[in-house]
Amino acid sequence: MGAYLPLPLLFLAAAFPAAADTIVLANGNELRGEIIEEGADVVRVRMPYGVIEVPRSEIVEIRRESPAETLLGQAEELAGAHVYDLARRLAEQALAVEPESVEVRERVANVLLRQGRYLVEQGGFDGAERAFERAGQLGFGDQAAEGLVGLRGRRREVEEATAAARRDLAAGRADEAAEAVERLLARSPGFAIELADLDFEAHVARGDSRFQAMDPTGAFTDYDHALAAAPRRSGELEDRWTAALGVRVYRDSILAGKPGDALAELARGEESFPGNRFLAFLSGLALEELDRDPEAYAAYRRALGDAAATAEVDSGALDAVREEARRSLGLSEGFVRPVEESRRWREAAAGDWQTIPTAHFMVHHRNPYAGDRVAVALERELQRIGPGIAPRAGERWPGRCEVFVYADRDAYQEGTGQPVWSGGLTETRFLDRRLSGIRISTYQTARELLSSVLPHELTHALLAAEYSPGTSLPRWLEEGLAVRSEAQAKRAYLARIVRLGISSGAIEPLRSLVARDEYPSDPASVDLFYGESYTLVDYLEANEFLDLPRLLAAIKERPDQGLPSILAEFYPGQAPADDSLLEQAWSQHVHEMDG
Repeated sequence: MGAYLPLPLLFLAAAFPAAADTIVLANGNELRGEIIEEGADVVRVRMPYGVIEVPRSEIVEIRRESPAETLLGQAEELAGAHVYDLARRLAEQALAVEPESVEVRERVANVLLRQGRYLVEQGGFDGAERAFERAGQLGFGDQAAEGLVGLRGRRREVEEATAAARRDLAAGRADEAAEAVERLLARSPGFAIELADLDFEAHVARGDSRFQAMDPTGAFTDYDHALAAAPRRSGELEDRWTAALGVRVYRDSILAGKPGDALAELARGEESFPGNRFLAFLSGLALEELDRDPEAYAAYRRALGDAAATAEVDSGALDAVREEARRSLGLSEGFVRPVEESRRWREAAAGDWQTIPTAHFMVHHRNPYAGDRVAVALERELQRIGPGIAPRAGERWPGRCEVFVYADRDAYQEGTGQPVWSGGLTETRFLDRRLSGIRISTYQTARELLSSVLPHELTHALLAAEYSPGTSLPRWLEEGLAVRSEAQAKRAYLARIVRLGISSGAIEPLRSLVARDEYPSDPASVDLFYGESYTLVDYLEANEFLDLPRLLAAIKERPDQGLPSILAEFYPGQAPADDSLLEQAWSQHVHEMDG
């Protein structure tokens, strides 16, 4: 077993004087070295670190040592520091100087016995066996035999513990295997190299188990242990190690509002695995939280395998490259926190409204970071939604739609008078039966503002431009179409709400739903109303029953006819002919929907 020598022992080992003298000082300290000159007033002594002069007045006693005594003293000092290989060599040199001395043989044997016992505990069984056998050759057979008995018992214990750990690992008992290896190495660290692969595999297995149990911190601890145990196998561990680190950092630092801490941990990760795209992506998220957008853009480019950077970057480009990087890494939409939940988004300036004009909108806001993204999202969603739902809306669009993004829900409610559950409001103005103005109101901290609230309200605006005035869309139809424009996650959530309502009998009958003019008065029923409206629209569309102009004309001309009767008239033999059949067909469709 090797070890690093403490600095004083390193000097001592380098010097090796043939003999040494001990100078006892008046203050009780002792100096061990070679006296090279004695004067009336001063004694010059060669020490391991150089020659010193000691005043005679400070010396109480000088003890002369033989070369063997010097070597043994050094050997025993090294043995006390567990530097046994060098200690043993010096002890054997002392024995060579005085081979017949009983005292020297006893002291050499003692060094050997100490080495053997130490190596047994450390797991260096072969070296321990040689030390005990040599002590026996020097005439200390009883102590050597006792040491060999202990060695063989310890070796058998280690072999049995190792075999048990391997059986646990093979049987899928990762916790037991990892704990067994940890106990074994805590008692015998000398086995670290021999057991490196078992240590690695046990901790990787336990890390996998913890990661699946949604414990990324525990998983990372195990993966990091495995990486230290067998660095040569780091290639097998990169995906696991970086995933656990990344999820932990994202949850405990980025989402917790500590992006600086996140960057420090991610920097360590990128040092361990340079070029890792997932860690680069997370660095981008942390840098955005710190308002370091150009660096965030560069990090997202690295996540795409492109080292290109830019000095200036606008919000649209940053959002686009973040989304591209997320998709390229196969991360779900839900993994990345919406920008609406970031610290920068939640800030709001007092005073007058700030404005951002675009081709079709005039966005009034309290936060440039949020306002800029709202403006970009509105233009993007107009291009996505408009052609499918309102092909004539472009020619009827009344200049720029006014969009007011209030700072928070309280300000929004105060400004619009809307109920607490409302996330947005669309209002229209008409002049001489022509649409003359549109106003959308919402607030910065509305849940899923960019992905759901804005597309929802924009759908209302498009329907107003396409069909009004003179055509009043039924409440269920307009809201169902608006929800259809929202994010998939929101639509899936509403579909689940409806399924639960069907199962529990809490659902509103479709006959009542299609006749409804007002929103539910009970806030707890709002999601169910939106979910029913959306799933009914989805059912009609899936079965190609959603011909909006034709359906709206029939509803306007024959408001009391009922939806099943109108559908049966338009699609004889295909559409359900009465309320009961429509309810059954719709319910079946809801249970087959995603979410």
